[in-house]
Amino acid sequence: MAIILKLNGKPFDLCHPRPTEVKIRAFLDQAPADEIFTNSDLAIKIEGSQLNMKACGKEYAESLPTYTARVGGARYWGNPKAIAELLRRVKNESN
Repeated sequence: MAIILKLNGKPFDLCHPRPTEVKIRAFLDQAPADEIFTNSDLAIKIEGSQLNMKACGKEYAESLPTYTARVGGARYWGNPKAIAELLRRVKNESN
């Protein structure tokens, strides 16, 4: 008989997003289109600490590519419209 793994009392499924990932997406979906956040700012708003984002920020970025961009060595987060605008401005400055 197989053991059913649970995460926070619910069956764990590798295909479903992690709880923090769900929080990030929900927060950024409701964020204004003219606001972006650094890793630290987002971590404090979501988790109340920077530890999780420092450890897992790259993983979250890979699973949420439209919510984040790396510019000038820093990672920025925002809703997809904000990130698209950030990337557009970076592209225009480089031309």
